[in-house]
Formats: sequence, structure tokens, C-alpha cells
Amino acid sequence: MPALRYGRAVDLSPPLAPVGERIATLLQGADKTPAWLAEKTGLQRSTVTRAINGNRQPSSDTLQAIATVLGLTVPQLVAGTDAAGRVNEVEQLVPHHLYDNAVHQIIAYESKANEYLTRIRNLEETLEQERARRRVARGEAEKSEREADQARLVRDDALRKARHFEQDAIRYRNGLEKAVKDVERLNQQLRELGAAVEATRRTGQVGTILAGVAAAVSIATYLGNEPLNNHADEVGKETDG
Repeated sequence: MPALRYGRAVDLSPPLAPVGERIATLLQGADKTPAWLAEKTGLQRSTVTRAINGNRQPSSDTLQAIATVLGLTVPQLVAGTDAAGRVNEVEQLVPHHLYDNAVHQIIAYESKANEYLTRIRNLEETLEQERARRRVARGEAEKSEREADQARLVRDDALRKARHFEQDAIRYRNGLEKAVKDVERLNQQLRELGAAVEATRRTGQVGTILAGVAAAVSIATYLGNEPLNNHADEVGKETDG
């Protein structure tokens, strides 16, 4: 127990036994010699001798080898000896190479973490760009769909108008065919009238007949309503009269 002497702490605890004595006691109890211990541990015989005689404090590796051969742990071997404190201090220390490895691993992990963070940011930016592109594409698709609907409406309206035009064309064609037939009949009647005029040589009545024929042709051509046979019959009656 430490005490004060002249203002200084003095340790009054009994001195610890040398670790070499502990090793020698264990060898005697096992009926073994230092030479046997050196052979089993693979240590130099001089190293074992110095450790037992206390000429030099054995290293941690030496204590570990001796403790293993004697079936003990290092703390059990040095318990109560002058090497116990030193062994405890050594056990509290982290080997320098382990510390360096830990530092390098931490730096590597931080570098990897920064790399992953950069990748995450890039992926988030890419994702946002893809979302924006999809929004634009969706808007364009909706616009195209509206334009397609409008185009379908225009097409349907054009088809309806085309059907109406087709029906009108059919009516006009039928009217034209009828008018052509009426003109052919008129031409035939004109030829007959011409022959009648030549036969009768009645100049005054011929003028009236021609005027009536011209009026009948005009009406039949543009109206196509009243059959031209009636006009021709009337003209023929006048001529015969």
C-alpha cells in the first residue's frame, strides 16, 4: 500500500515474485527441466535460461510460448509476478499495424461511401430526368390523341359530305342522261320538222315553229321537268294545220 514519506508516495506493498521463479516452480511441479521447455517451445535454451534466472524480462512471444506448453494462458502464468503489470499494459495496447489497417479500412469505407453517394445522386438525377421525359411524352401523347380525335371528326365530316356529293352526282348524272335522250328526240323531231317545212314551204309558220322548238329545247335542257314529246306534238299539230 503506498504511503507518504517526505511528501512523496512510497509503495509499501510486498514485492512481486519474479516471473522466472514462477516458471521454475511450475517446471519443478511437472518434473520438467528448462531444456525440455526449450525443446517444446522451440525457443533457444539461453532464452529460457535467462527468463528463469531473471536476467532479462521475457518478451510477450516468449511468455505466450511457455504458457502454451505449460497448459496455461499468459495472464495465468504471470499472475502475482512482476510481469503481470507489463502484460496487462501490452494487452491494453492496440498493435500499430492493426491501428493502421483500421485507419486504412475507414478511409476506404469513406471513399466507397462517397462513391455510393455520388452514384445515388446521379441515379436520382437520371430518375428525375426520366420522369420529366415521361411527363413530356405523356403530354405529347395526349396532344396527339386530341389531334387524332379532331382528324377523325374532320374525316367523318368529309365522308358525309362525299356521300352527299356522290348522291348529288348520281342525281345529276341521271338528269343528264334524261336530257341527252330528250335532245336526241328533239333532233329527230327537228329533222321531221325540216322535212315538213321543205314540203310545205310556208315561211311564216316555219319561223313560229322554229321559235317554239328553240324554247322547248331550252326548257328541256335546263329544267328537264316536262317531257319534250308534248312540245313536239303541239308543233306537229300546228304544222299539220
